[in-house]
Amino acid sequence: MYKVLFIIAILLSQFSYSQSQQVDTIQNTNALRKYIIKIRLISTIELIKNVNRQIIGLEYEQKLNSKTSLVLDFDIGYFDKYVYYKYYNFFTLVDELPYTKRTVITKGFHIAPNYKYYVYNFNHVSMSGISCGGALDYYFYKKVYDYYNSRTNITTKNNYNSQQLSVGGVLGLQFLIKNRITIDASSSLFMKLFSSTSNDGKEIYSKNSFWNSDNGRFWAVYRIKLGYAFGK
Repeated sequence: MYKVLFIIAILLSQFSYSQSQQVDTIQNTNALRKYIIKIRLISTIELIKNVNRQIIGLEYEQKLNSKTSLVLDFDIGYFDKYVYYKYYNFFTLVDELPYTKRTVITKGFHIAPNYKYYVYNFNHVSMSGISCGGALDYYFYKKVYDYYNSRTNITTKNNYNSQQLSVGGVLGLQFLIKNRITIDASSSLFMKLFSSTSNDGKEIYSKNSFWNSDNGRFWAVYRIKLGYAFGK
């Protein structure tokens, strides 16, 4: 009987020790991470539509407590960049066929602050788990058309600006690897609050989105990001 009680006491002490060690590890891990800097891995339009884009996407996440954080997402670059050629008089004996060249460039930026709440933390570790929250998105685009006709050697230019402010919700899933490396996947649905366009141009819908409603009032975007957690 005493031997059994002795063995049970040893097992309980070992279990208690392992639990305290796990709690200490989690607390130390939580204390380590104060903020995360992330870079966009996949551009939505490149993945879905194979559009020629050159965009830098960054995100900064600041921990408020074990369940909440503030996020600032930022994109800048070329959201569209096309060049079209059209040739004429294929059957004429000339050194160079006459052609027209149309260049379309859309460049600009997105700024998207949002508030993130972690509904469930993996292993009780902050800034890791399933999250939801609210977000704003402001974008500004400048669209430039260049039309060149080789027969007249004249280039015609036209450009205008378009901007929009939207509000929406965010769902996300963030994994922590080796206490520092993070993989973040999120999706957002936005509703337009207001927009404006200069020079009687056509409103430019979000170039970040993988879906837009027909009237451009609603749009959705997803992001996959790789990050590194800082802080002591």
